[in-house]
Amino acid sequence: MAIENKEERSFEDIPSKVEKVTEELTVELTQAEWESRVEDFAQAQQTTERTKDRKKSVTAELNSELKIAELREDRLAGIVTSKREQRQVTVEVTHDYVAGKVVKKRTDTDEVISTRDMTTSERQSGLFDELDEQEGVTDANDFIHSVHEDNKDVNTRQGTN
Repeated sequence: MAIENKEERSFEDIPSKVEKVTEELTVELTQAEWESRVEDFAQAQQTTERTKDRKKSVTAELNSELKIAELREDRLAGIVTSKREQRQVTVEVTHDYVAGKVVKKRTDTDEVISTRDMTTSERQSGLFDELDEQEGVTDANDFIHSVHEDNKDVNTRQGTN
């Protein structure tokens, strides 16, 4: 079926269609807007610097915590592997004046952990221990005082002062 009355349509008679849309475009700032952006920029820089400083601080703190954790882990790994650890143990130190030896023995296992020759001063200190105990001497001053007292007694008996 063909259209017989064909009128030619022209766009000239159709009114323009106007729509309003929003697009992001470059806009020149007013002086007040520019000053506001300068303040915003300064605040943003300060925030960035504070955040970087905080990051350094937190990172340093975490690195310190990590180092402590790793040291503890390493120490415990050694203990677990060897099934041994260092502890404070009471040790008995015996000065054997007859043998001229100093012997160290653990009190928890009675194991002798070292034996060595006495030094000259250790040998001499043993000479007066028994006498000192009998006379109540606790240090060198007490010893000197006791000798002076003994000399007074001797001098008194002999009649000299």
